[in-house]
Formats: sequence, structure tokens, C-alpha cells
Amino acid sequence: MAETDEEQLDLMLRDFLAETLNPKLGSAERHFRQHLEIQRRAAWRQRAWLMGAFISGIAASVAVLWASPLFKTMGSGTRSPIVKTDEHLPNANLIHPVAEQVVQTRTTDEGVFMLDDNTPVRVVHRQSLEKTRYLDRNDGGPSQTVRPKDDLVLIKLTTY
Repeated sequence: MAETDEEQLDLMLRDFLAETLNPKLGSAERHFRQHLEIQRRAAWRQRAWLMGAFISGIAASVAVLWASPLFKTMGSGTRSPIVKTDEHLPNANLIHPVAEQVVQTRTTDEGVFMLDDNTPVRVVHRQSLEKTRYLDRNDGGPSQTVRPKDDLVLIKLTTY
């Protein structure tokens, strides 16, 4: 081939490639920047979700710690009223309570202790408070008795 033919071929090839590839000039960088932006948003969403889960866990823990004394004092009482009816009253079908008894107990595990070198025991501390409210039969006024009780229970553990 002659040198002029090669120059023409180079010129044609250069024009064809310029026409084909020039519109794509810079698109790789644009696509790469879009990819980085998508990754940044996904990482932020993941971090925000983890922070929300962490904060929700802390809030739930605080709520449990705050409410647990309420559940211990309110839920542990059992009520067993003693009732009687008076037939000579106009509303004889009504039940009139004579006494009410509430017993609140709390049991805590104090851990394992050694009585001597070979005797491990688990110590359980049991506290109870028994309140009895009743109407005094003599004067008809309300009365109340309170009896606290405190027990330590030692449970011998078997060793192997």
C-alpha cells in the first residue's frame, strides 16, 4: 500500500472512532461518581438504622428499669376479702367487706456462700409484709394490722 492510502485509512479510522467514542467521553467518571453516591447513601441508611436500634434498646432498658419496682410492689399482693351480708338491711343483696388482707412478698437470691471448707450453700432472702384491714366490731371503725416477716433460707448444694 502506498503511504497516501495509509494516511487516508488513518484519517478515516480516526474520524470513525472520534465520532463513535466522543459522546462517551467522561461517562465512566460520571457513572463512577453515581456509584459512590449510592454507596454513601446506603452506608448512611445502615448507620441510621443501627443508631435507631441502639437508641430504642436503651429506651426499652430504661423503661424496664423504671417500671420494675412498680411491678414488684403492685403485682405481688394477693387480696382475699372476707365478706358478710346483713339480712335486716334494706340492701341485703349487697356484699359488705368485713376484712381485707394483702400479702406482699419479695424473694432475692443472695448468692452462694461457704459455711465451711466443704459445704457450699445458696442463700435465699424472703421478705413478706402482711397487711390486714378490718372493721372493728366494737366501735365499727376501720383498723389495720401490719406484720413484717424476714427469712433467710439456706439451701445446701451438692458438690461433685
